[in-house]
Amino acid sequence: MKDIIASTCVGVGQIAIGHPFDTTLVLIQNKKKWIGLPISHYYKGWRFPLTNSLVNNITVFPINDRLQKYTRSYFISGFISGCIAFPTVYGFNHYKIHKQTNQKTSIQNLLKGRGLFSTFLRETTAMSLYFGSYHWAREKGYNTFLSGGFSGLANWTFSYPIDVIMSRQIAQNISISQAFRQGALWRGYPICAFRAVLVNSINFSIYEFVMKSL
Repeated sequence: MKDIIASTCVGVGQIAIGHPFDTTLVLIQNKKKWIGLPISHYYKGWRFPLTNSLVNNITVFPINDRLQKYTRSYFISGFISGCIAFPTVYGFNHYKIHKQTNQKTSIQNLLKGRGLFSTFLRETTAMSLYFGSYHWAREKGYNTFLSGGFSGLANWTFSYPIDVIMSRQIAQNISISQAFRQGALWRGYPICAFRAVLVNSINFSIYEFVMKSL
């Protein structure tokens, strides 16, 4: 029960701090205006990401901790957590990205499956590195804050090009090859890296603090 409460706290913090950065990234990746917008625009579509963040964190944190006892590797347990979480992540991302780019979303578009496979690749890569690199850093003696920042940077550095392709597929209703041919797969990475370090340093600090406090 402690890990579920801690995961819930992480989910709230993740959206409160990270959603404006996420909106900015989606706009940059899809070559839309991202500077000088009203503050409210950067929080557009926050309700679904908040729900997704809560569901996702309540799923992946406890599952990862429990699976590690059997896999003996946080990289492997993180990968499995990503496999379990990706269907819901895809649905929430579909809604969120359409909101952020001022488009209407529909069940028909969702069922076309644009971005489904890239979401799978992104989530499994990200979750494996997210948990694996965090616990690797902790084992090396780094504190929670630094280890969380490192895990966020490792996660997003390796999964970022996949995330760009996924975002374009969903926003523009195109194939993987069409999204890839647009190039500029690292557009917006500096903002993403800053967000990853900031948000995940705080996220893991929140998680460990709540776990120790309960």
